[in-house]
Amino acid sequence: MERDINEIVEVDPGEAQALIELVEMLFDEWYSAREKRRKRLSSVLNIADDKKATKSGVVVANASVVNAMLGMPQASDSDNDVAGAD
Repeated sequence: MERDINEIVEVDPGEAQALIELVEMLFDEWYSAREKRRKRLSSVLNIADDKKATKSGVVVANASVVNAMLGMPQASDSDNDVAGAD
């Protein structure tokens, strides 16, 4: 890496396009794929919960399980409140 931050480096249009595509690819892999994976896991867990409920007569919530598996923050009741709503 260059140490002089004041130096302007020439960039070809192909290089700029490749870097833009890299950023788009990383965004897809980090954010879009994680959401798709969460939805797939949630679907599988819903099926498992339905089977358990049918077998035992008990309904089990699984959204928090999926979020915990993916390291996502848990939604609280206050997250759904509208500011200033009475």
